[in-house]
Amino acid sequence: ALFVITTSGVRVLIRGRILAFGTPVEYDWVFYVTANNVEFVGEGGGAILEGSGQYKYDPGLFVGPTLIHFHQVNGCTVRNLTLHNGPQSSIFVRGGTGSKITDCLFEGGPATMDGTTIFGISGTGVNNFLVEGNRFVPNATGKAHSWIQSSSTSSSLHVTITDNKFEESYDHAIY
Repeated sequence: ALFVITTSGVRVLIRGRILAFGTPVEYDWVFYVTANNVEFVGEGGGAILEGSGQYKYDPGLFVGPTLIHFHQVNGCTVRNLTLHNGPQSSIFVRGGTGSKITDCLFEGGPATMDGTTIFGISGTGVNNFLVEGNRFVPNATGKAHSWIQSSSTSSSLHVTITDNKFEESYDHAIY
C-alpha cells in the first residue's frame, strides 16, 4: 500500500489528483485503512483518486489492487471524491459497521485482462453500510463494470443503496 492509516479519527482531505502507476500485485492498495472513523473528503472539482491505464486487474491475484481498502473498520466515510479507473474495485470495504460512501463520482471502469467482473464499490461482510447520492459513469467506450457488489459472511448484513445515478452502460448490476 502507498498509504497505510492505522490511527482512528483521521481526516484525509484530497484537493488535487492522486494517480497510481504500475501493474497490479496482490494486496496492492493506494490507501489501506485499519482504523475506525477515518474520513476521506474531496475538496473542489479536482479531487481525484485514479488508477493509471496500466493499473489493471489480474484475475490470477487473490486480492487485486484497490484505490481505497477499508479492513475491518467502523464508521469510515468517503465523500465528494472522484474515483477514476479503479483496478479490481475503486473502494473495497471488508467487514465492519457503519461505513458510508456518499456524493462521489465513479468514472470509467477499470481495465480488465480477461473480462472478469470488477466493481466500483465492493463490500464483504459489512453491516449498516450506506451507498448514497453517488454518480456512476461508464468509460469512453460506453462500457462499465458492475458498479456495486455486496456479499456477507454473517446473517446481520444491512446495506442501503439509495439516490445513486447510473449513466448509460451495458451493466448497472448491483449484487
